[in-house]
Amino acid sequence: MTPEKLTAEQQKGWMPVAVYRRGTFAAASYVADDELIAAARGFEGLNRVVLAVSATPALRSSWDEMLLRAQLVLEGNDAWQTGLVSWLTEREGQAALDHHVRVYNMFDLIRALVGIVVHGDERWVDTVVAVAGDVNDPQCALAGVIVWDGDGMDVEEASRSVVSQDDTDFIFMWITGADVFQRELMAALGLRYALIERVAGQRPTWYLPEAADKRREITGDELSSFERFVSTRYESIHRVAGIITANSMGMI
Repeated sequence: MTPEKLTAEQQKGWMPVAVYRRGTFAAASYVADDELIAAARGFEGLNRVVLAVSATPALRSSWDEMLLRAQLVLEGNDAWQTGLVSWLTEREGQAALDHHVRVYNMFDLIRALVGIVVHGDERWVDTVVAVAGDVNDPQCALAGVIVWDGDGMDVEEASRSVVSQDDTDFIFMWITGADVFQRELMAALGLRYALIERVAGQRPTWYLPEAADKRREITGDELSSFERFVSTRYESIHRVAGIITANSMGMI
């Protein structure tokens, strides 16, 4: 059954009554039933789950496979790729806990910004989360965020500088190659990927895999910088949304 078919059946009133598990997800503690159903259903006809995998350092083959799969789906995002692998490698020497890695979306900043501003929907923002221990009460976790340096171009100006001045070409390039120009677009906007670590009972810190001291205190309103970017560039994002609406026949 396709994601679209499952969604259509649920909209008719049919609901899954049981989830039968095998393999990696045999244990319900790895991923809740609702999350598995959501992953199978997708969202608005598209499945935003890029990777959902669990493993423990005690089982080396599955652990190595998880590391490899995480690296592959994060290819092109050096900050998250390097950081996640570094963090998981550190965890190998800790207690043999289950670890769960989830990656959502990836490489479509335009869709994410328009989704937030026009539809109030944050589901399309790039997301990576790694959890050690119980997913509902983790011992520690690593999460990806997008931060803003407070500078950079207006969103419409940056989009056109990276893709094309022509509206039709802009839409075509955005639909067919969002991941190709994502890094250039983020650089033009003053945005970058970063990671934070949360340990039970402690304040969250930045996780900096290539620094001598990998943990740094989060100061001021650093964590709210992406929200400040959205509010500051609100009108510009609306203009880009208008271009998309006028030229893409509802493809966002």
